[in-house]
Amino acid sequence: MVVAVLNTMLFLPYFVLQKKLRNENHQKKRQMTKPLNHIMEVNSVGASKPSDCNLEHVQAMSDVIIHNNLSSNDHLYKSMVFKINHYKKQLRFLSDKLKKNETNKSAELLKSIFNNDQIEALSRKSTKFMKWSNPTICKALKIKFSCGNNGYEEMLKQKILFPSQRTLRRRLQMLKFDSGVLDEVFKFLEIKIQTFQDTHERECVLIMDEMAITPSNIFDVSLNKNVGNITLPNHEGTATNVLVFMLGGISTRWKQTVAYYFTGPSVNGTVYPHHQPR
Repeated sequence: MVVAVLNTMLFLPYFVLQKKLRNENHQKKRQMTKPLNHIMEVNSVGASKPSDCNLEHVQAMSDVIIHNNLSSNDHLYKSMVFKINHYKKQLRFLSDKLKKNETNKSAELLKSIFNNDQIEALSRKSTKFMKWSNPTICKALKIKFSCGNNGYEEMLKQKILFPSQRTLRRRLQMLKFDSGVLDEVFKFLEIKIQTFQDTHERECVLIMDEMAITPSNIFDVSLNKNVGNITLPNHEGTATNVLVFMLGGISTRWKQTVAYYFTGPSVNGTVYPHHQPR
């Protein structure tokens, strides 16, 4: 008991002192914490002003950056639009040039096959009242002589641009068939001979034939003069006969009248060597 009391008396001052020290330390900590918090509050309040300045600066910088980006994008956009328009112009130019070249090639190809009047007929709905050129008429006659009437008619059915057979006959009627040597018929015969496939087909003989006609004197519209008188040289009077000169094929069957004269009842044969076709 005495020992316990002594221990209590010995350690009591120690506990009191320790408690006192703890209280003092606690107070010091509180004092140290207060100013620090105050300083932090002051700093936080003071820092609000620099933060606003920074925001304005950042806003200004962002505006500048956005403006620069917009300017750069606008310049890039205009540049791209310019290039696109330039390429479009080049594309149109090349397309037009290509079409023109194709048109020229097509025109050259057509001209190598058809005459100008045939090319013109391509753009017409009908070939009626079409004025055919002499080269086209000659070409059509060559084909007609080569393939015959049926072959030529079939060619027309296939929409090949050539005159009708009626047109060919009408054009042949326009040839001058005045009494004497028929020079235009020789041009026609030249076309016909070109269709021969063998040189032997050109071999021919001169044939003379005479036929009777009704004596008369009429006006020929195509010749624009009266016909019916004797036209054989060194003979006179009203014609009663016609003397016809023809060429006829030897190896193939063909014939063509090349001259004719109106004659009377009798003929002086001495005039033949001087006036027969040569």
